[in-house]
Amino acid sequence: MDFTIQYQLITALYQILQEKTDAQHPLSMPELIHELAEKGIHADRRRIYRCLESFATNGIKIQHVRVNKGHGYYLQHLFTETEAIVLIDYIASASSISLKETKHMISCIHSTLSKHQVNTLPPIYMNPTKTENDTVIHTIQTLLPAITSCISVEFQYFDITIDKNKKYRKNGEKYHLTPYAIVSDNGKYYCVFYDHKHENFSNYRLDKMENIQLTDQQDTPLNFSLPDHMRNSMKMYHGQAATVTAKFAISLASQVIDQFGDNIIVSYVDATSFVASIRTTLSPTLRSWVMLFYNQIEILYPESFREEMRTIGYHLINKYKED
Repeated sequence: MDFTIQYQLITALYQILQEKTDAQHPLSMPELIHELAEKGIHADRRRIYRCLESFATNGIKIQHVRVNKGHGYYLQHLFTETEAIVLIDYIASASSISLKETKHMISCIHSTLSKHQVNTLPPIYMNPTKTENDTVIHTIQTLLPAITSCISVEFQYFDITIDKNKKYRKNGEKYHLTPYAIVSDNGKYYCVFYDHKHENFSNYRLDKMENIQLTDQQDTPLNFSLPDHMRNSMKMYHGQAATVTAKFAISLASQVIDQFGDNIIVSYVDATSFVASIRTTLSPTLRSWVMLFYNQIEILYPESFREEMRTIGYHLINKYKED
């Protein structure tokens, strides 16, 4: 058989299986022959069987099932509909991923499904805070080889002022740090960097980084554990690791478990409260979380944290005292 004709048959057959079949929509052999004919390709059963065998040999999973006293065939797609929904939902909700990149990635996921599957997917809720800024994707592309080879990078880092302008930290001077990992939290992407000057690891938001570039400095990799680092972070605020013991209202059980997961040891429970020790980090986020449930949490240990809460309470009373 002419190579060009065989190539056309294989590509057309794969396209048909990709776009028009799934577990709920197999196509019988006569239907495959008809679909190929619609594309101007005439093939008998034997040639189609050989193509299907070639697909299987090369790792393309073609399933066959009984249909109408015969056999039906469908492509086992890369993602199930459920998996596609989870992936699309995360991409659509991630505020750091630009609107353009979000649409591109969702389109890529759709291309792995049949048209029937795409039509069954629920409507997409797009995070309204997304922008057209593609810097996060560019930054990740720069960081990945740096992480793999332990190469330092340089970049500027900024905050957003009240009038929505950029204010560069260190007066615009570039940071010179070594990246170790990329993580996400609440729709934002962060990089864990090692700072040789201060000899510590810290987190930087990717959407606040600008003019990032690789340097020619390759470092000796340090012993770094991402799980250990994350245990010392709360909502990406890195702080002093500590075991905090507190008395919680029993109604907070679900919130405490959701927030701290397995890093909890419960030592006392009664009808109205429980006491738990939590391995966490003394960060601004932890203090804010405790304040959110101010009348349902009492910090018992460490004493330094109790003192902080007393100080916060003192300032709040003075700030909002009646005239």
